[in-house]
Amino acid sequence: MKTNINSLRNPNYLGGWDLQDEKGNTIDKIVTIKEIKKEFVFNQKAQAEEPVLTIFFNECKPVILNATNRKTLIKVTGTEFIEDMVGKKIQLTTKRIKAFGEFHDAIRIVNAKPNDIKFTPVDVEKCLKTLNECKTLPELAKAWESLTENEKKTPEVLGAKDNLKNTLK
Repeated sequence: MKTNINSLRNPNYLGGWDLQDEKGNTIDKIVTIKEIKKEFVFNQKAQAEEPVLTIFFNECKPVILNATNRKTLIKVTGTEFIEDMVGKKIQLTTKRIKAFGEFHDAIRIVNAKPNDIKFTPVDVEKCLKTLNECKTLPELAKAWESLTENEKKTPEVLGAKDNLKNTLK
């Protein structure tokens, strides 16, 4: 696994790079809100501590809420009250945005409740059958590309691909 250099910038908060695979593809993450509170972080440009609104999750590092995510959070949770948001699930994604004259991979809250998001279960047996039929590395590469992103993320499928890759070398 490769390390994105941006992930070393501030390891205390989730960044867009944390929701990407080794190819730079976005990996969405459903998380549970644990706490929302005001914190102080050091602003390098201003050379001073400044208050920010931070949302903490059970499953991963916290996110500093910007105005866009704050508005979406209110829509998705159906409340403006922090106490009522705790325990609710939201989906995080990464969007390429232009800010401060440059493009950045920013964390965004998906504007849909996780139970509204269509989830297709992975047919692991079908995926394993597809991969196990491969006799060469090019066949394996082609079979791998035919799988969906959800199928590729499934541990059993990923493990089978890696084992086959080592076997077919």
